[in-house]
Amino acid sequence: MYVKDVHASMTRPTKEFQGFARIFLTPGEIKKVCFILQPSQMAFLDEDMRWKIEKGEFEALPDLRGTLATPKGDIRFDYSPSGFTITLPKGMVGVFLHPDGYTVPLRSGTQTI
Repeated sequence: MYVKDVHASMTRPTKEFQGFARIFLTPGEIKKVCFILQPSQMAFLDEDMRWKIEKGEFEALPDLRGTLATPKGDIRFDYSPSGFTITLPKGMVGVFLHPDGYTVPLRSGTQTI
């Protein structure tokens, strides 16, 4: 899974590797694959060499080698001192690992944590 920061305040890589899962499918078989992305995976060093997490839109870019389809979805991740707001595209689910150590299941749509 690669993630792209769509509107970063500084130049960022066009995509950053965030994890992988190797699965094998027989013809016609469907499997659900889940990735856990932590806020720290969206962090980068700013001009003062301090870690920074910006609110904004991130694009999930699965690398589906050997398949005919390449779905992708926009993941919106907003951070403020009052909490995190995460928006997942239709059909996407996930798990948010909060910096305080607990997990929150995510479904399509917008959720504030």
